[in-house]
Amino acid sequence: MVMVKSSPLKPKFLEEIKKRLLADKTELAQDIERLADEDPLMNPERTAESVPEFEEASSQMQGSERIAEEKKVLEKHLEETEESLKRIEEGSYGICKNCSNPIDQARLKANPQALSCLDCKSRLSQEQESA
Repeated sequence: MVMVKSSPLKPKFLEEIKKRLLADKTELAQDIERLADEDPLMNPERTAESVPEFEEASSQMQGSERIAEEKKVLEKHLEETEESLKRIEEGSYGICKNCSNPIDQARLKANPQALSCLDCKSRLSQEQESA
């Protein structure tokens, strides 16, 4: 088991990141809600009489599948954002979940949801590609 160190980041930097993460969280939640509203198959006004012809139904199905995939990506990003906010509160933000080494501040600025250092992220990506 990897022992988690406390965050080496300065409070001012953490506050800036927290503001960004909170803004991202709000935006992601709104985007997820908007996608749910756009899904043609989830429209509550749709009745048996309004079921479209086959071609239109097929098009709506494809649109619904695209929306579901996009929503899945946004939900994963929201989950990572919430995890990062939790780590800030716990004092472990900026520490790699895999090796417990500090995550480079430039990486966190570029991707505040980063939970792994670049070395671990690269290693994990290579392992996934070879699997």
